[in-house]
Order: sequence, then C-alpha cells, then structure tokens
Amino acid sequence: MHYLLRRAPLAWAFMALACDAGDRGTAPSPLDAVAPPRAESSVGWAGCGGCETIPEISDRGRRPLRVAAVPREVLRREAPPLTIEEPADVREAVRGLMIYAAPSPSAPLRGRVRRGKGFPVWAFVEGKGCGAPGWGRLAEDAFVCLQHTRPSELVPSPQSVGPAGYYAKPVPDRVARRWSSLEALRRGWDAADELQPHHDYAFVGRALVRGKAVLLDRRGRAVLEEDVRRMMPSTFQGRDLERAPLPEGKRLAWVVAWPGAELRDARGGEAGRLRYHETLEIDAASLSEVGARVVLADGRSVAGSDLRIWDAAIPQPSEIDHESTWIDVDLATQILTVMRGDRPLYATLISSGLRRATPRGVFRIWQKLEEDTMSSDPGAADPYEVEGVAFVQYFFSGFALHGAYWHNSFGRPVSHGCVNLAPADARHVFSMTTPNVREAWTDAYESEAERGTVVQLRRGDAPVQDRRGDVRPLLGS
Repeated sequence: MHYLLRRAPLAWAFMALACDAGDRGTAPSPLDAVAPPRAESSVGWAGCGGCETIPEISDRGRRPLRVAAVPREVLRREAPPLTIEEPADVREAVRGLMIYAAPSPSAPLRGRVRRGKGFPVWAFVEGKGCGAPGWGRLAEDAFVCLQHTRPSELVPSPQSVGPAGYYAKPVPDRVARRWSSLEALRRGWDAADELQPHHDYAFVGRALVRGKAVLLDRRGRAVLEEDVRRMMPSTFQGRDLERAPLPEGKRLAWVVAWPGAELRDARGGEAGRLRYHETLEIDAASLSEVGARVVLADGRSVAGSDLRIWDAAIPQPSEIDHESTWIDVDLATQILTVMRGDRPLYATLISSGLRRATPRGVFRIWQKLEEDTMSSDPGAADPYEVEGVAFVQYFFSGFALHGAYWHNSFGRPVSHGCVNLAPADARHVFSMTTPNVREAWTDAYESEAERGTVVQLRRGDAPVQDRRGDVRPLLGS
C-alpha cells in the first residue's frame, strides 16, 4: 500500500523545506546576461483589488499530521460507493478540518477544509473518534468529522484557489514595519514587528491610509507598500492545443532570448526583433534545412538558440491508456506538455532546477495544495522563505510543479529543483490533474480510489526510471 502516506511529525517540516522558491543566490548566475529582470517593482499596482482578508487556518507546526495505514478492505467495508445525486446536508467549517480516507482520525489523510467554507455532505456515516453530529462523507473515500461545523444555508461555490493577490519583499537597508491590524496603523499605534530579509510575503488585500497604500495579509496585519518592493507575476501563458490546435506541418515555439530575438533577412542583415516569450508557429521542414537558424514564413530567420521548440513526438510511459491524462516535462527544452493518451492538450514553458537538479523519472502526484510556503534548509548559503506559492503539485518528496510569481525566466532553468510555471499555466495545469482539490478543500492526497496524475520528467530521449512507487522518502515508514 505504497500510496497511503503515513504522516510523521517531521512531515510538515520537510514540506516547508521544499525544493524551490526562486533565485536567491548571491553568486552571479550564468543566465544573468540573458534572463529578464526579476518580476519586481517599487511602485504601486492595483492587483487583486477585490481580495478579502482570509483568516489563517494552517495547522502546520502546531500538531503532527500523523495518519496510520488502514487496510484496503476496511476502507471498502466502511465506505460503500456513493449512489445519491443530492447532498444530505451543507455544513460550514468553524475551524480548519482534516479529511480522512475512512471515518476515523487514524485513517490516511485525504486533505483539509478551510475554515469558514461551506461544503456538501453526501452522507452521514458511522465512525470513530468524533462527537456529534458524527462523520460526513465528502467523496468516494473522503470523510470529515462534523463536530466543529455548523449548518449552512449557502450553496457551496467552486473552490477559489490561490487567494493571495499581492506579493512583496523588504527593500534592502530599509525597515519594513508591520502593524497588527489596519486599525492599529490608522490610530498611529506602534508597529508590532518588522518583515524579515530573504522572505517573500503574500498579501490578500490593499487599502489606503492617509493617502498611502497599505498591504494586508491573511491575519489582517498591515504593511506600508512604500516600505517593500512589489513583485509583479508574469503574464506569460502557454497554448491550449485543444482550443487552438497547430496547423498541419507546423511546430510551436517560444522566444526565450531577453529582451527579444534578433531577426535576419536572407542576406544576413538586421530585419527586426521578436518579443520575449512571443509564441510562433514555424514550418517543421525549415528546422532541418537551415540548422542553427530557423526560417519564418516571411523569409526572415531567427537563431534556434533563441527559441524553445515544442516536439509532438513525446515518449509515453507504460500503463497509460487512451483516456489517461498525464504530464510530460522535457528538461532539455524546458517545455511541459499535458497529454491525454497520445494526444497533446496543453504545452508551455517551465523553469526547472538550476541550483539543484530536478529529479528525472516517472512519478505520480501524491499531494496537491492550493497554496504553500516554501523555504530553504537551515543554514543554507542562499536562505529564502516564500509565502503564497500557488497551485502546488508534489510528485516526489518535496519536489513539485507550482506557480512562480518571483521571476519571468520561463524557458530557462532557475529553480532550486522544482518545476516552475507561470501563474496562469500553474492554475490551468492544476485544474487538469488528480487528486482533485474539491469544493472548500485546501489540499488533497492521492488515494486508492483517486490516484495521482502521472508526471514524466526526462531530458530529451534519455531513458528514465519508473518511480511511481517511490513517493514518500523522508516522510516516515
């Protein structure tokens, strides 16, 4: 039962020391001459003006999230298949709730419900270790103790993932004060503390106090925007190959040269420039004819090294049927493709590991979170802690696919080992994979009934090891 994760007390600590949080090293990067500037700004930006302050409900660091393996036959016996179409009740969580694979607090963890969220209960079931009104069934193998819930008349709405809308970090050599609340700032009270260096902060609201912009975090704490450096998430997005399929004989490509790629005419003279991250459709036949340069439809050419060219000939892992959705990541081209069987659905640029190698192999997504905080190992030479990392999909230990708001170098290695995606791409890919993060859930773990999406990470044609059973090193036995 390798897919059932036994969460040791070290689990959350390890998850926090995840693979990545951007480019924080002090040594010059070999990409400095070609990568775009960091996504930063010291000026205000409207961003997510409608975001509300959301209370902090994370259990991380407060108690161990230990779960014991439950025999498969017990799960099946206590959880017969759902056959009803209407929920038995709708409840609201009055605190963060754990979701289990069986109606028992010792069952494998399946996810969590955010405080204040309404969610449908499809059936009431008997179980252990839960006060009145007892256990509720949320999905095929997902159960929650309803003791800390109340009836809700609100119809559950689709989960809104990734609530943070503003990102910032302290300006070097400048104190960034933080007040306990917006009211404390308005009243002129002393600041409660200061923002820490090597830390990227996520905020969910923005307000004006005496003409100055103020950022608000989930706990309602306030920071003057003039004291921080805002980070502007990339607007890059890949291509939906179902809605916009490639014409016959064409290849998809993106410009990765900064600030753009120079074009040459037939005689080698300058003939303009392509924009950074511009999407191209190039003639597949031209790739073999011109070698180092790619000829465009209008006769002008661009250096092949300035492009990332997508190849539809993607090797398929074993045990993938015609309707299975899976993900391919080619580390050589820095391109991710979402596949269904042998059909490409979506293709985009990624940024893989620069300071630490991204693992190669065939894996399964074992946990998905709408948002996480990632930090470096204690004593690291390039320390970092990054809040608000959105659309996180762990596929091997602390390595994940996730959104990155702190750089715009997609198409080139940048990370500490994770697979970085532009925010819009991270959201889209997250929506296409399993396990599903359902209504009001903050995260989900794979289970017997809902296996995680297969992720293949390779470098060109080099063979990779099938590691789909190698999910939980360092997370206990």
